[in-house]
Amino acid sequence: METTFSVILVLSAIAMVSFGHTEVCLKVPHSTDQCYADAKKHPISSQAAQMDCLQRLMWIYEPDQNLTVNELLTFNTVPNVPKSGFRIRREYRTLTIHERDRLHRAFNILYERKVIQKFAHLYYLAYQTTHEGASFLPWHRTFLAIFEEELRKVDPTVSLPFIDVTLEEAMDNPVNSMLWSDLFLGNGLGDVVTGPFANWRTDRGNLYREYGTHLRGKLQSKKMMNKVQQACRNDEISYPLRDPLDINEEEYVLEYHNYGSLNWVGGDMADGAFAPYDPAFYFFLAFVDYQWELFREKQIRLCGVNPITDYPIFTGGQEANDLMFGFGIKNIDGLGSIANWYAYEEAPKCPDCGSQYLYCDKVLMRCVSHSRRADFNVGITIAGPYSGFGVADIPKGPFEPTSDLVPKRTLMKLQLAPLRDVRSRESAQLDARKALYAWMQRPSVPSQRTVNRRRGRQNISAGRRNSNSWQQGQARQFSFTTRWMEKIDSQNTMRNTNGQNSFVTDNYSGFAPKANKGPFNSNPNSNYNIQTETNVNNGGLNRRNPNIAVRKYVIINGDNSME
Repeated sequence: METTFSVILVLSAIAMVSFGHTEVCLKVPHSTDQCYADAKKHPISSQAAQMDCLQRLMWIYEPDQNLTVNELLTFNTVPNVPKSGFRIRREYRTLTIHERDRLHRAFNILYERKVIQKFAHLYYLAYQTTHEGASFLPWHRTFLAIFEEELRKVDPTVSLPFIDVTLEEAMDNPVNSMLWSDLFLGNGLGDVVTGPFANWRTDRGNLYREYGTHLRGKLQSKKMMNKVQQACRNDEISYPLRDPLDINEEEYVLEYHNYGSLNWVGGDMADGAFAPYDPAFYFFLAFVDYQWELFREKQIRLCGVNPITDYPIFTGGQEANDLMFGFGIKNIDGLGSIANWYAYEEAPKCPDCGSQYLYCDKVLMRCVSHSRRADFNVGITIAGPYSGFGVADIPKGPFEPTSDLVPKRTLMKLQLAPLRDVRSRESAQLDARKALYAWMQRPSVPSQRTVNRRRGRQNISAGRRNSNSWQQGQARQFSFTTRWMEKIDSQNTMRNTNGQNSFVTDNYSGFAPKANKGPFNSNPNSNYNIQTETNVNNGGLNRRNPNIAVRKYVIINGDNSME
């Protein structure tokens, strides 16, 4: 039974103040009418009672997300060969600016045409038969492939990228990632008001995120990614668990890690009923599919398993020959021909991570996302000023833009997910500061140049001190902390640039001595000259490559005394 609720007076009064007189009449369920009747029995104003009951109504509100028969039919045909042709999927950060702009434009066109809404409705209706069971991986592969076809109808040059969340997980705090800037996904806290998807709306309000907050939100780590790849059968990486008492078995399940990543973003992404409204959802889900494809290749290469027929034995009620909801093909068909629609480019690896927004951590030898922080940014410190990303590349404006924080009730919770680690949204700045401090306090690590030099020359003949021309004849052993340098190409010469204790080579700069520190600054007003001498050790040849001559460079002050 529905009755007309008398919130009309409240809405009219608010509207008169801001917009002029507008009356709004709402039909509400009986429970809301009863709420108002009960509230009037208490010593509160009528307006307070109305607003309280209205807020309760909005909290439990569930939009109509059904699809018409005609809309369902648009999904029902899955061809063996995609109409838009074969495509390559790449990591989101490795796209060029032009490629990224075209992708964002295609997403916005699908949003305006209500295609995003249609896929969100399909996902909502299919949820119960496509999660926590054997059909999760094949159904979601099909879902992404059909969605990608819609993107390519708008622009045949685009393909669906994936976001390697391990690049964020390796940071001091993933909240600091460049992903949450207006260059990529936009802000991660509150209503999405920046970036290419700003001001998007779902069926229940503004597109909303709340990253780094969810108790069961954790981005997948490289360690967990590698753990998944240790298995050989789809049974091992899918729900249901074969042994529910084995607390470690869940760490092999891709769906488990997917839920952790979606929950970490939070907001609409943490709700199975609304996650597909956020473009980030498709990028995160593509990373799950990327891992599954790596797994399938390993099945052929190392396990002797045919990935096309390896449907899990433990199905959770989602049998191999059951029809996929919405697509009109069998669950087991998702293991077959759709994999031939596309291929994945390998995720970024050191030493060249393939994007200025990523850098190589040479201690761990893995790529890490750059931070968007302007205060404490360890990535810029580690990567150095010549990595292609510097302070000037950090987006301008506030770290967290002004945005409304209006949490919404979660209709479909993603419960099967890892617990959050100690890093949270609130600790993002502190974590960045700690990471920078730890890096600055680290023990000195020899550079690769130094390591190679030590390997190539165990004993170095020192230069000889002489006030006029090499007359003293007394050798002096230099430590590796003095400014000796090697150049593979002996034709490159060094030149004094400004006469103020700094010099460069043709291909390298950065050996400028530090002010008031060490022997290089013993005579700050002197001009430096460069004397060279062929390395006589090993016959003047490089030990690792005897065909390349090695040169020694020593610094001589203007008064001919050697530093």
